[in-house]
Amino acid sequence: MKNLLTLLISCSLTLSLNAQNKFEMGVEYFLNASWELDPIVDAYKAKLSHTAGLKIDYRFNEHWAVGSGIAYANFGLYYEQDGDDLRWGTQHDGQGGIDPSIPSGEKDIAYLQIRHVYHFIEIPLRVTYNTGGEGVRCYIAAGLAPRLFWVDKTKVELDLYDGSSSGDIYSDEGYDYSRLQLSVFTTCGVEFNIGAHTTFYTGPRIQMHRFKGKSETLNHSLTTDFMQLGLEMGVRF
Repeated sequence: MKNLLTLLISCSLTLSLNAQNKFEMGVEYFLNASWELDPIVDAYKAKLSHTAGLKIDYRFNEHWAVGSGIAYANFGLYYEQDGDDLRWGTQHDGQGGIDPSIPSGEKDIAYLQIRHVYHFIEIPLRVTYNTGGEGVRCYIAAGLAPRLFWVDKTKVELDLYDGSSSGDIYSDEGYDYSRLQLSVFTTCGVEFNIGAHTTFYTGPRIQMHRFKGKSETLNHSLTTDFMQLGLEMGVRF
């Protein structure tokens, strides 16, 4: 009986250690440019965006692993306009003619910039394959990344011709954005060991987010796609 009990305890400890060895913790950062695929205003441009968080992987063998985690993510877009482009033809000289040298329209604004940023909590689900072996290894991964909408912020900055400037940050209260949203991603890159228990990896990543909401003022639904393209990097241990 004692021998059987000892055998069961030994097997349990061995299985527990093997399971622990298959789990890897880590941190990950995704630096990217984000833009709307079909913007309402063509002048909107790509914006520098970020995703950063903690992750956990379960490694089936040398080549295959699945992982998840939790991260903060944002994306957005911005619009900028020179003050001269905000003017219109009201340069009347007071004598029935037009003098182009007379400032017109928004004569006080030298520069306008509007930044829209949307903030999320992300819970990615990822499948990874790597070539295995020692030294530098290649990997490819893909997955889903459900995102919980947190808050949106719009920042408006004005530079005036008199040298002063002003700015304001506000939330778009006219839209009710869907709380749960979905994105998909794929990535490939290289990884290598740093010491006995740490692995560094990096590579290009592309992610597409289906952004959904509803306008409370205009009473219509909003569905648009945002693209994120950049470089992911992380450490596992």
